[in-house]
Amino acid sequence: MNPQNPWLNISWNNTIADCDKDYLVQVGKKKFKFGSKDYIDKINEKDSKKQKIIGLDFKCLPEPFSGDVNSSVYCLNMNPGEPDPDFCGDKNFELETISNLSHCLKGTFWTDSLKNNNGKIHGGTKWLRSKTAGLRIDLSLGNQIPNLFFIDFFPYHSSHGFKFPEDLPSNIYRDFLVLKAMQEKKFIIIMRQKRCWFKAIPSLEKYSKLITLKCPAGGWLSKGNMTFTGRYGYDDLLASL
Repeated sequence: MNPQNPWLNISWNNTIADCDKDYLVQVGKKKFKFGSKDYIDKINEKDSKKQKIIGLDFKCLPEPFSGDVNSSVYCLNMNPGEPDPDFCGDKNFELETISNLSHCLKGTFWTDSLKNNNGKIHGGTKWLRSKTAGLRIDLSLGNQIPNLFFIDFFPYHSSHGFKFPEDLPSNIYRDFLVLKAMQEKKFIIIMRQKRCWFKAIPSLEKYSKLITLKCPAGGWLSKGNMTFTGRYGYDDLLASL
């Protein structure tokens, strides 16, 4: 049986998946307010770099995944960084996010049409355009973003990466999406957190259509930054797009 999509009730009034709420409140067998310093410090105790402030932000909309779930290429990332403050509380962004989380998109989420009420383009669009420059040239797409589906290992915003919880309840749906993509023989590009993804989904490490990045910190989706671990190559990836 397929797990239920836990992201269907997200809005500015409800920015956390219902299945994650009890877990996030009861970290360390104590109750903390979402995003409070006590809660952040509790997670930092499990971090190898305890001096780093994570800065979890639950006031903004989560980004567990984005784009067209029917895409032929899945990109596995770390987690959404700091949110764009110009989109906080924006109704248009909320509606686009709801459509995205309901798997109603045909094409990428991060397009020039993703604007707030004042007409500003979201920073995520600029980020994705820079990361896909190589792919867009080789596909002759110009400024058009290729149809890629992105999944974040941890769905909530933070100012830094950290040791992500392995038993976050919404992870069940995250892993389901990846395993389904593998069953459907889609290309999977691990952009960040390769070790975390392999630990969560062990069969992914030997997947025939797996691609990893030579420079994950840069995150560029280009031929020179990709390592193909199976018998498929760059031309196959382009053909799939």
